[in-house]
Amino acid sequence: MPSLCLLHYQWNKTLPSKCDCDSPNFVEHDKPGALGYWKETRSKKRIASQLSPKMLEQIDYHTTVDSMLYATAIRIFLGRLRRVEELTGTSILKCIQWGKFYTATDYMSNLWTGPNGLLI
Repeated sequence: MPSLCLLHYQWNKTLPSKCDCDSPNFVEHDKPGALGYWKETRSKKRIASQLSPKMLEQIDYHTTVDSMLYATAIRIFLGRLRRVEELTGTSILKCIQWGKFYTATDYMSNLWTGPNGLLI
């Protein structure tokens, strides 16, 4: 949902109250009724810890550039959300389910650690 909130702000220069974490109208982004809610049904979810080392190696080989691009896009996205917070006086970043996000992306060391990592 934060991505749709950002898109809405960039287009309209306004922010729906559903996007403000502190608003009584706020709706969790992964719950029915949320702006842009959807549930994936096209594929079976895989958990990295259940894949073989060989399979993980093959995935890493084919997605190295994708991972770098995604990490950069995340940094840009979070920066833009922060700017919208500053301009509107709303809370958006704290709406993000950081634990869930970290768990889903902790394999990407270039996102969380290092000179440009999100964790300082």
